[in-house]
Amino acid sequence: MSFDLKKFSKAKFQARTEAVAVPALADFFEEDSKPEFLVRGLTGEEMARANEALNKSKNIAAILEAIAGQAQNEKIKGLKDVMGLGDDMPGDLAKRIEVLAMGCVEPVLDIQNASKIFRVAPVDGYALTNKILVLSGQGMTLGEQPASGRKKKSKRPAT
Repeated sequence: MSFDLKKFSKAKFQARTEAVAVPALADFFEEDSKPEFLVRGLTGEEMARANEALNKSKNIAAILEAIAGQAQNEKIKGLKDVMGLGDDMPGDLAKRIEVLAMGCVEPVLDIQNASKIFRVAPVDGYALTNKILVLSGQGMTLGEQPASGRKKKSKRPAT
């Protein structure tokens, strides 16, 4: 096996993308458009960030509690809920919220929007993140490559 490291180093890559139907969110699309989101595969760094999502959400929740103090428990709970940082959030859900926020191309979602999708349309949220994870596992595709400077040999016989 001979891997061309030089060619690999020069290659341009682009994320795989795919449209995913979101039927539970159809009411929020214009009448003449398909209810679907465009998602992309994640990079290795983004996958690592998503895997750390549960720890991050616990740290942010602890910081909010420390800032607000005990006297404002209802406000803290409200802030956590808006940010999708409930006390008993399963690790898989925290990860999927991050995956959706990073992997959704159209519309662009932040953590709060991604969290709300999982609250109001959980099946669509799982369908979106499943597709993002599949695309991530498939890796990037080759993009348009720079000219190599070499002329290709013509397959036409010389006259």
